[in-house]
Amino acid sequence: MALVYVHRACPGGRMKVDKEYFLSQAGFSVRVVFKPTEFGYAQKVLISSFQKAWAGFLSRRSKKVDFTVVVSSDAGDKEILVRGGRRYYYLTYTRDFAHGKIDTYYTVNLRGLDLLFREIFAFLIRKDGFLLHASSVVDRKGALSVFMARSGGGKTTTASLYKGGGYYKFGDDIILVRKMSGRWKFFSPPFIEKNEIPRKNQASRAKFYVVKKALKPNLALIKEKKVLLPFLLGQIWLNRGTLEKPVLKTALLFLMENNFSELGVVLNGRKMRKIIK
Repeated sequence: MALVYVHRACPGGRMKVDKEYFLSQAGFSVRVVFKPTEFGYAQKVLISSFQKAWAGFLSRRSKKVDFTVVVSSDAGDKEILVRGGRRYYYLTYTRDFAHGKIDTYYTVNLRGLDLLFREIFAFLIRKDGFLLHASSVVDRKGALSVFMARSGGGKTTTASLYKGGGYYKFGDDIILVRKMSGRWKFFSPPFIEKNEIPRKNQASRAKFYVVKKALKPNLALIKEKKVLLPFLLGQIWLNRGTLEKPVLKTALLFLMENNFSELGVVLNGRKMRKIIK
């Protein structure tokens, strides 16, 4: 079990225990702390689900902590955030990005934690990277193929054509893109994508394809990269819908330093695997 026990003295000589996990990906480490609670069953269910969903990303310790998430019993007097007529809005998170900390409560579910990690990694990566909406597969040599399209444009379907035949799933809907030590690195997302448990992976080589439906398979290098900028920015997952200047700068650099091809797709995996080899 990937956890560290932190003992704290309590009145009457009893000891309470914090359960700590370190969720790591893309060079970042997020400390997740489950505080003692009288709601033991809720704690057990949440921790068990958390362990199963993020097993491949968890470690017993970390040399650094980039962000902290604390799960506790309740929000106390702050639990009801807004009252309006018959509507009640309950406080789910207390965010403090300036100090790298979010407080949440045992009322949160697995989906809530997943959305929380998306916010956190989008925040952490913003200085030299971004979260890119894309489906992706990796071959046996570790080379990544990244398929981009607008919502409903067929990127997931395209990636599925390459599974098997020497290709393996990397990311279903998002990949983490980061420039580290002068090189672009690509990481599978520590998020639950379409109800599948995330798997930890990374790549240092990638090819990028803008997907379109076609009558026959075809591939063409996109020479005018400027026309791609609005499309690329539309594929970046924005924290709270805001495109920050560092993210824009990194996206421009990413566009200039990588090649992109237009990929005409047909629903025939054998034919499609031939065209991008």
